[in-house]
Amino acid sequence: MSGSDDEKLRLLKGLNERWWDEDGNLVTLHSSCKLIAPYIRDEIIHAGIARADAASGLTPLDDVTALEVGCGGGILTERLAKMGCTVTGIDVIGELIAVAKRRASSDPLLKTKVSYKKESIEHHAANNAEKYDVVVSHFCLEQAEDQQTFIESCGKCLKPGGAIFITTVSKTILSWLGIVLLYEKLFKCIPVGMHDWNRCLTADKCHQILQRHNLKTIATRGFYYNYFSKRSFWIRCASLFYITYAKKKAIEENVKEITKDCLKK
Repeated sequence: MSGSDDEKLRLLKGLNERWWDEDGNLVTLHSSCKLIAPYIRDEIIHAGIARADAASGLTPLDDVTALEVGCGGGILTERLAKMGCTVTGIDVIGELIAVAKRRASSDPLLKTKVSYKKESIEHHAANNAEKYDVVVSHFCLEQAEDQQTFIESCGKCLKPGGAIFITTVSKTILSWLGIVLLYEKLFKCIPVGMHDWNRCLTADKCHQILQRHNLKTIATRGFYYNYFSKRSFWIRCASLFYITYAKKKAIEENVKEITKDCLKK
């Protein structure tokens, strides 16, 4: 682990007591979760992963198993659980897992729907291959030292035909100006150093890595945080923040592709 990784861990550990302050240093995280959680729900339903008889109810994602990688204090994890998902949240920072567990312990619904573990995705994948219908990574990819292995490990945890959702910061000049210069340094609505711009990926680069690991990109949507309204909004481009939705190819799809390639030869 590099010195910059040590600094990032100290930064995140220091935020543990303020993780659930919706008007504090993590306002953009709370705001983005409110935006993307319904999108994730709708895509899961549209993909046929959720039960048809549950899709129109109050908990439309009943019986859907989900993994959130880098769950922190459980902001998005809780939203998924309240939609019906049975969610496992993992994070390498024990202090944040403790925050998430404390909140879950006081809510009867979360007690039955959520479990948290201090664990890396690489270690989790080794023991939970093809276990989940859905894998979610919310602003965690740009923290990963080895993004290829990170995405590969996320894919290993998915069942064939399962869905993966990755939100991250795009590596563009616009994102550096908007996120590093404005959000971090001027508006101070994101802690300085929260997102390592040097590790960020453009949407195209993210798609390439997903494809390499048997994950087919279905859609990518860009969004941004409006400092003045304190809300996140969808935008047409993926030059600031974006969410990419991909599916793990089913065995039948892989057989078809192999057969097609053989016939071409």
